[in-house]
Amino acid sequence: MEGCPRLPAISFDPKVSIESVDLCEKIPNYITSTYQENGNKYSQECEQMNRLRQTTINSSADENGIQLLKRYYCQLQLLRNRFPMLPDTECAVRFTWEDAFQKEDNTYNDIRFEEACILYNLGAMYSRLGANESRRTHDSIKNACTYFRCAAACYEKVRDQYTTYTSDLTPDLLTCQVHILLAQAHEAVLEKSLLDQRAPSVNAHVAMQISEYYQMALLNLMKPGINSIVSKRFR
Repeated sequence: MEGCPRLPAISFDPKVSIESVDLCEKIPNYITSTYQENGNKYSQECEQMNRLRQTTINSSADENGIQLLKRYYCQLQLLRNRFPMLPDTECAVRFTWEDAFQKEDNTYNDIRFEEACILYNLGAMYSRLGANESRRTHDSIKNACTYFRCAAACYEKVRDQYTTYTSDLTPDLLTCQVHILLAQAHEAVLEKSLLDQRAPSVNAHVAMQISEYYQMALLNLMKPGINSIVSKRFR
């Protein structure tokens, strides 16, 4: 295994949100007018949600950061299911996020945009954790493979379940990222297979899968409009 080249893995940058958001800005009034209940008595819960968002968007790339992103994503879905927070509805608020590649701010008064950005960042954090693994032990190889697969799953969900709000959420670009991540997950599988001294035919089959994923990533990367979005380091 020492003679096998181990290329540095690719990870993806997260999206950035620097503007503070009051998630529950309109919810107390909505509760009062709709349910004839004093909405202000939920001010503590609203403050907790806002603190959770602030902590989440500033979280570090580690297991704690992963758990924060997951928790906040679930809370966003609960909010959307309980209150009208889609565009032009009673409780809609504005969310501003920077494009991960173009570095331009984008704003939508749509909680689904916030969900998509958080899910994208979850994928980015998984990709960073995978890239940070040394892959020199069985456990590290296993961790890298798991992280890359989880990252790919996040980007697939963003692609399949959310609108293309911004250029970094373009389906072809997300598909390119998915293929890169799956290729890297299979590279970890190949490294494990070599360590275990599996049959050459098995190793060759995995290597072919890696090559196919990278070829598919390149095809998506070269589509019109996509190669102008990404950073030069991915060309």
